[in-house]
Amino acid sequence: PESDLFTDFRSANFLMNKLSLVVNSAVTSLHGVSFVFLAQYEVFATPAQIARKAFEIPPYLFDLPDDYGPYASLLRRFGAAAEPKPFHYARVLEEIHCRSERNELNPNDLDRAIAAMENLFASLQASSKRVLDYTSRGDALSAVLRPLFLLTTSQKFQASSDL
Repeated sequence: PESDLFTDFRSANFLMNKLSLVVNSAVTSLHGVSFVFLAQYEVFATPAQIARKAFEIPPYLFDLPDDYGPYASLLRRFGAAAEPKPFHYARVLEEIHCRSERNELNPNDLDRAIAAMENLFASLQASSKRVLDYTSRGDALSAVLRPLFLLTTSQKFQASSDL
């Protein structure tokens, strides 16, 4: 019977390892795929575009709907965030910058860019302790935020390193 218990344990361990590989494969294959339906906006979003309690900037960043609360941990596994971080707002700015093709922004994108900049700086201020922790571990924050594009007074984007 001791050997049966050992065999059962090894079998369970083997199955858990295989299951973990299958889950990791599924997560990898769905990276970047828009599969989360957001009924309020009638769009599909990638989990990376979702952060709990985020200031929404559609179509770039969304709050996790309350209906999806039971699935929050699963969505985090696919890339959703428990809370918005500075890099979420930096990514919004980068996406608007790429979309604008260095032209003057239309009024909607201008509003979105201003909201993203306000929330970027607010989230940096709110997480200043974490920022110090990141930078003390080898400048990981700048790697996450690179490239950072900011809106200029001429309503065009410019790389923050050029300001």
